[in-house]
Amino acid sequence: MTVKFSKARIANSNRYKSKQDIVNAILKDDELYTIAEVDSALEAFYGREKTKKEDGNPFIKKEYEDITKKELEAYLQDKSINYSEAKDKKSLYALYLQTFEKQEG
Repeated sequence: MTVKFSKARIANSNRYKSKQDIVNAILKDDELYTIAEVDSALEAFYGREKTKKEDGNPFIKKEYEDITKKELEAYLQDKSINYSEAKDKKSLYALYLQTFEKQEG
């Protein structure tokens, strides 16, 4: 027999007390959950959070060769970075890296 618990009971348990806000956000009020289901939902949530952070870098999944000069210019313009002195793609990419590292730091 698998034991299931309400969202309120899970959120108020000692096991999930430190994650209470997340539990309340990701679980539905009118459903019952096993501990394994809650743990799985939390793992999925944290996986999405990691992806969101990586998504802050628009070129994280692209190789340098696949990034166009226009994409770099658009990114820098969007971040209000003056790139007028950067005449070539290499200079634009260096500015992008500096800007992204400052954001993350």
